Amino acid sequence: MNKISVPVSCCDVGDILADDVNNDRGTKLVSKDTILNQYIKDKFIEMGISNVWTYKPDKLLSDIDGDVNYNKIKKNYKEIVLSMKRVLNELAVGGKLDCEKIFDISQSVLGAANESGSVVKCLAEIKIIDEDTHTHCLNVAFYSMLIAKWLNLSDYKIHEIVRTGLLHDIGKVKIPDKILNKKGRLTPSEFEVMKKHSMHGYNLIKNISEFSESIKNAVLMHHERLDGSGYPYGISGDSIGLYARIVSVADVYDAMTRDRIYKKKATPFEAFQMFLTTGITAFDMVVLKTFLNNLPAYYIGTKVKLNNGEVGEIVYVPPHDIVSPVIRVAKRYYDLANTNELKVLSMV
Repeated sequence: MNKISVPVSCCDVGDILADDVNNDRGTKLVSKDTILNQYIKDKFIEMGISNVWTYKPDKLLSDIDGDVNYNKIKKNYKEIVLSMKRVLNELAVGGKLDCEKIFDISQSVLGAANESGSVVKCLAEIKIIDEDTHTHCLNVAFYSMLIAKWLNLSDYKIHEIVRTGLLHDIGKVKIPDKILNKKGRLTPSEFEVMKKHSMHGYNLIKNISEFSESIKNAVLMHHERLDGSGYPYGISGDSIGLYARIVSVADVYDAMTRDRIYKKKATPFEAFQMFLTTGITAFDMVVLKTFLNNLPAYYIGTKVKLNNGEVGEIVYVPPHDIVSPVIRVAKRYYDLANTNELKVLSMV
């Protein structure tokens, strides 16, 4: 797709922005890769922004390709989640880790590396209420891949990080089912048992030469935090490798935005709020900033239910206030930054 500068008045709804759009003070208004809608276009005109950079593929072909890519990713997701389930089931009964199958699954995940919007849409729509480790591992692999891509890491590191995401929780096959599948919060003693899963995971792969030391250490350290508040060792700062720093953000985000048997999932905006408050000291700021600078724009166009019972569509997520999207309900617009009464209750 070619990248060209287009007068805002000549842009079509559905065009994709090829660069960030900033105001005259240099503040980012809209992120690159955002799909232009009427609300954003009107705001550009209102603020005196004359031209924007867009990708200009054939419009019809672009729409068709987008649908095809999403459907392909969704179908592929359903297939590889079953493959991941078989890998973990084999481990759970004392079998060996099928490294070849892990490599195959990672290649399937990597096949969607250039379809960030379709990946985010798929992960948002396909989530189900479960505690299944295989589903979570696959989701974390996808989110980790996106973060690594947005960080502009090498293809080699992106491949490694996808495998880390797939493997990060395999140690849970060693956790008793009565704890792993408990329909309620864990007691302190049960949580101590659960915390051992990262060590179990490391022990399962530590002697497998096909996996690098960086992957093995990340499986061990994905619950460590930069401020020393994590486990299993409570290490901090530079002692935590890059792969673990990336996977930890993906892990927490997916865990928060998945329904649990005993806990309703958080919205993406509630997760963003956590990262921007308590998460500031716990997670790597470069990784976290990259994640939060890129992910929110992909929720534009998503249907949401508000706490007043109305259902609307996200038309804008301000880069400077990602917890307060603008919602269109019929012909009305709700800017959640300007009201304390309304909030997104759930994604539809």
